[in-house]
Amino acid sequence: KECIPIQQGGEGGVTYLAVEVNEGAVATGILSLVLRVESHPQCPDVRMQWKVSQALAKLKENYTSAQHIRLEKCSFATRPKGGGEAKLVDGDKTPSDLGLADGDVIYVTVSDSDADAVVKKAGCTLLEACEALEKNEFQPRLALKNVASIQQARAAAAKKAAQEAEKQAEAQQRQQDL
Repeated sequence: KECIPIQQGGEGGVTYLAVEVNEGAVATGILSLVLRVESHPQCPDVRMQWKVSQALAKLKENYTSAQHIRLEKCSFATRPKGGGEAKLVDGDKTPSDLGLADGDVIYVTVSDSDADAVVKKAGCTLLEACEALEKNEFQPRLALKNVASIQQARAAAAKKAAQEAEKQAEAQQRQQDL
């Protein structure tokens, strides 16, 4: 612990603020945390900047909102660096409370049978399924149709981009031949 004078008292007295610095703490007070969807390995990791003193409830909300996943369908956990049993992340806790350091991983498990069904039937990623469910008021049948139309649109866009690239290559070849 380190004591920092914060106020001069009357008659030469000084009031001190006690500050505890944990090993691995970042001087700026901001950590870069990695959120990894453990239940669906094809999902990309998400890196989020977070204050060491800010409760993790908002981080959970921000992550699930950005990924179109319902918060109540997710659990968040950390694991000790040397291995061991995972500990669930309580939203009231801060990264400092949990001893998290810069670059630490928070593991996300998604237990959403509707999303899993859409992933299986549509052959899409979890995030695509969750986004389609959210857009269609969490109705799996409508979400399946939405995912199918998105996949068709992406395929058409990819085909068009390939055709454009081919035309450009032909035009460049003609220019070089002249």
